[in-house]
Amino acid sequence: PSADGVAVFDHPSIDPLLAVPQPPAERPAMAWDLLHNPYHAFRRTLQQSGLSRCAIRAVRRNGGEPLRSITLMFPSLPIEIVVRPSSPRSSYHGAHDLPYVTVWDVLSGLYEGLRIKIGVDEYMRLGVSEQRNLNTTAERRRRYLPGDDASQARAPRKIDYLGRRRRFLGLRPARTHELPPNRKRDEVYVVEVAVMEG
Repeated sequence: PSADGVAVFDHPSIDPLLAVPQPPAERPAMAWDLLHNPYHAFRRTLQQSGLSRCAIRAVRRNGGEPLRSITLMFPSLPIEIVVRPSSPRSSYHGAHDLPYVTVWDVLSGLYEGLRIKIGVDEYMRLGVSEQRNLNTTAERRRRYLPGDDASQARAPRKIDYLGRRRRFLGLRPARTHELPPNRKRDEVYVVEVAVMEG
């Protein structure tokens, strides 16, 4: 059994580019600050064939089929990002649709999902210290990326919840206690992150 008491064969298969390294002390397959657009971060280093691979396959007892939709989450943060297959025009798929979530879909979906502006209602439900931390992080982001989407620059975005924990380590299946209501293990994946150096 794995650390969370689930037999290893019950885990979905995550593409090596996206999986949390095992053992955890190993370096992730790619160095990525989630603040940066993956297209610019990886266009010279990752081949198109790797980006169009299936991101995650279901557990073997469920047929091991490529997944058509996944939800990404960050434990204890109000962030859930649903990723579905992208259209050929917005992906690395070439001229055809692929019927499953690809590595590129995950990278671009994660990036776009973290750029979403935090809504007023969500912001107002936060405590004063949480609001202050978000505002400080958003201001730091604006200074770091001064030309970045000025129309939303004043408001905090989902990525600001992460603070300096923006270094992508990979994905892992959500544990039973982490699953949102009415979700199955095959559907939900935790994004593991670490503090950015420097």
